[in-house]
Amino acid sequence: MDKYYFHSNDFVAFGTDYDEKFFGWNSYKDVHKIQFNALKNFKFLTSNVRINFQGDVAWITDTPVWEIETKKGKKIKSEVRLTAVLKRDRASNRWLIVQWHVSIGLGQKLHGY
Repeated sequence: MDKYYFHSNDFVAFGTDYDEKFFGWNSYKDVHKIQFNALKNFKFLTSNVRINFQGDVAWITDTPVWEIETKKGKKIKSEVRLTAVLKRDRASNRWLIVQWHVSIGLGQKLHGY
């Protein structure tokens, strides 16, 4: 998956765990490898993808369902919230992720709107 990310100190990623905050490619580059190596199966089912762009910047939102099975046999199925910001690399004419955020909503409402 490395080829989809912007390899720069400007890269930012937030994951679902409280301590998953990464600033700069060097702080993140090995994390997703470790995570995926711990999995037996991983499905990422998009459900509401929205993509917008202006010039060389794009932003994506989705509420996909992921189905995870670890090598230890633990199974997780959850809807997540995903946002990403991409930048077009003019040299390769490819879109690269410069900011990535995945979160899981709380089980209860905190606000009554």
